[in-house]
Parts: sequence; structure tokens; C-alpha cells
Amino acid sequence: MPRCYSEIFADLSDEEFIFLLGLGRMPFDWERRQDFSLSRLRTRIANSAEFEARNSRSPELVSGGNDLLMIPDRAFIERAYAAVIERAPTNVEISRWMCENQLNPAKIASVLFYSAEFTSRHGSHLTDKPDTTAEQRILQFKTDTINFDLFCNYVANRRGANDVRRVSKLSRLKKQHIVVALNIFAMDFVDLDKVSHQIKGILNVDVNFKIASAAEIKNSGGADDIDIFLTNNNFLQHDIDKCRDFLAEPPFVTACWLWDNHHLFGFSTDVVRLFDIVFPAHSNGQTYLHSGSAIVGSVTPCSVFQWSSSEVVFYFEQIAEQPRSNELYGRFNSYPGRCRLRDGFLQRAAESLPPNKIAVIPAADNKFFYISNQERFNEIARYKAIICNPIYNDVPARVFDALAVGAIPLVPYGLPDLSRCFDSSTQLALPIIPYIPDNIDSLRSALDAAIKAFDDGGLDGVKRRNRAAIDGHFLHHRLSSMLSELIALARVSC
Repeated sequence: MPRCYSEIFADLSDEEFIFLLGLGRMPFDWERRQDFSLSRLRTRIANSAEFEARNSRSPELVSGGNDLLMIPDRAFIERAYAAVIERAPTNVEISRWMCENQLNPAKIASVLFYSAEFTSRHGSHLTDKPDTTAEQRILQFKTDTINFDLFCNYVANRRGANDVRRVSKLSRLKKQHIVVALNIFAMDFVDLDKVSHQIKGILNVDVNFKIASAAEIKNSGGADDIDIFLTNNNFLQHDIDKCRDFLAEPPFVTACWLWDNHHLFGFSTDVVRLFDIVFPAHSNGQTYLHSGSAIVGSVTPCSVFQWSSSEVVFYFEQIAEQPRSNELYGRFNSYPGRCRLRDGFLQRAAESLPPNKIAVIPAADNKFFYISNQERFNEIARYKAIICNPIYNDVPARVFDALAVGAIPLVPYGLPDLSRCFDSSTQLALPIIPYIPDNIDSLRSALDAAIKAFDDGGLDGVKRRNRAAIDGHFLHHRLSSMLSELIALARVSC
């Protein structure tokens, strides 16, 4: 159902309004801390890869923005024109938009940002510049043969200038002893020792870890002692602007594990232009990563992020035999202007499957991570079944969290990376139970099946699920995989 202007846009600041209009989402906290003036945001949004991926140059072909469909409203049209091209719309322009049965903000954004009037004021878009035409076609996820050839040529040219420098840095990983600067949470010394032990056993390389952010390395002057810096997008977003020049020419290999490559398109594009190597967490929505100079490594799925493996062992021993509720559990962040389809389904589930503990909470109001690690673990562990409905068909970390507490994950059918993490026999044995996406009746049947499987499996089933997480799906497992891949690459290619 289309909504009114007052429901979505009316109460927003001008800066929030242009973000939601152009990108279909609200700004993140790290974006608010940058230059957040309206004049700066106009060109920043228009020239972002995220805008190009969402907004077609041919408005009739716009496919994004359907989650924000609106009833045509003169106030919205006037505000959109003022925000983007700094003038009031003419009567003819207002009439054009008021004739729409349903007004798609992405469509009006395409008309305004791609207009000759905008270009004359603010300069050309990225796609008007010769070197980036191919990149933007890639970012729009076109896969026909002509564009694939264009993609291959573009990547070859883009990477050529960086390969000599990158090969030289990768050569550092051929040593017997390497130093890894790490900026990822939920890694205690026990887990780091597991990584060191595994790499020593497989590759006969001694790995020493140094916990440090990009900013700390820059300010300490200790960059020469580091062979590789590995971080993830959650931490990097706080440092990338103040460390951009430093990260462009460091003496060590830079690698980033992109946990949100499936929806943080603009930020991820920035990373692949700056880093040597990236590891996407999700195979869906990762083709555009090849538009930068970075080498795109193997898809490295999410894992248990909230706790170290030793924490989970300790917490699990205390709750393994406790009685659990049949209520369906799921606590989700809601982001204004984004994820409306997911949030809408979860809200319908909360209304249709009482009693339950499904909550869709505005991200700014969700205090879940304000409580202690053990309190979070114990909260999730009170339930037999956990709904794991992702943002964009990805395998979310909550699948592994559910297993870690011994619960049964309910997932929408068709997640492309689920079989990368669990083969079909394991999915049946644990079980991980699928439901038809966006279908409440199917979710209800999946919940009934989960409760029966939990009760039939008893304590042995609870322990089996916990063991599946402990044995293969913590941060130390993913870190060992990424480092082993990089060391092996250096040995055979440098």
C-alpha cells in the first residue's frame, strides 16, 4: 500500500530527506559524522555507486524504491525539487507527478539527479567520465555477454597499475614468521591461539597477532613491523576517512572482510578502491566488488560474532538443560526507509503467531547490545526456535547464534550460501528448518516442525546444534580460512 508524505518524509531534516530520496535509506551514524551539509550531500549521493545501482537513467526502467511507494503529494514534490535542484517545480512538473497512480521516490530521484539542470550546477556524474562507464554498468548488476566482456576489460585495466605494488606486499607473507594486525571483535587470546596453531600445522608459518585499528597503526608509527592488516566493515567505517591517505600506500597488505557487501554498496565500493584484498561475506550482491582495484577473495560467510568460543562453552554449560519456550524468538533492527518488506513480514508474523517474542525495533532504540554478553546469550537461549529472516537473501549471523545456544534456526528457503555452511544432510540433522519466504502459513508450519524436532531431540539435539557452531562457525574458523588463503596465494604467485 502506498503511504502518505507525512508518514515517511515530512518529519525528516533536509539532509535525511535527500538521503532517503536518493538512496532509499537513512544515513548511517558514520555518515552523519562526516560533512553532512545539504550542498555536500547533493554531489556525494549523485556520484555514489549506491545511487547508480539503485536509480536508472531511464526513469521508466526504475526497479528500486518500491518499498517507499507514495500517494502523490504536492508537498513532497516541491521538497524534492528544492532539495536536489534548488528551485520550486513548475505547475507542469507538479501535474506530471500528480498524475502518477503511485509515486516512486526512486523515479523522481532519477529525473532530478540526472537532469541537465543538476549537471550544470554540480558537474558530471561518475558515469559521464570515461574511466568509470564500465564500472557503473557492473554496479547495475547487468550480466549479458557484452557487459561481461566490458567488465573483464575494465577490471584488467583497473588492476594493472596496482599489481606490482600488491605483489611486493604479498611477498611478505612468504616468510616463516608474519605479524597480523587485527581489528575484529569477539576474538580472545584462546581463539587467536587456535588460529596460530592451525596455520602452523597446515602451512608451517608462525603467526603473531597485534590488536590494532587503522587509526592506531597510523598514529603509532609501527607500520613497518606489520605484514598484513585485517579488519571488517563495522570497524573500518570509523577510520576510513581519517586514514584514507595512510591506507592508500601502506607497506603491508590490507584486507577487509565485508560483512555487509549485500547492502552497503557505497561503502563497500569505497573499500575495494582502497584495499588490496576483500573477502565478501555473501555471494549474492558481490559482483560489483570487482569494480575496484582490490582482489576479491573467496566468499567467507558470517559466523558467531557476539561471543568467543570459550565464552559460549562456559555459558552453554549453565543453560543446556533449562526448559525452553515454544514462542518464536527474533529481535531485529529496523532502519527507516529500508527493509520495509522484511520488517513488514516480521510484523505480520508477530501479529499472526501469538504468543511470540518477535520484535522489530528502530536501530537507535535497540538496547540489546547494551546488556552483557552472557545476558544476550541467556536471552536467546530461552527459546526453542529462532526466526532468521535476513535483509537481502543472505545467511545472517543469527543462524550461527541460534545454533550456538542450541536452538533451531528457521530460515527462508533459497538462501544461496546456506549450503556453503551446511550440507543438506547436516541441515536435516540439526535441523535448520526452511519456510517459504514471506508466507505466514509456511512460517507457522516451520515453527510447529521446529518445536517437535526440539522436543524429540531433547538434550542430545541441543548439544548437537551447539557443537555444530563450536566446531566450525566462530570467528577463529573464518580468520584461519582467510589467512591461509592469503599465505597460499603469496607462495604460488609472488
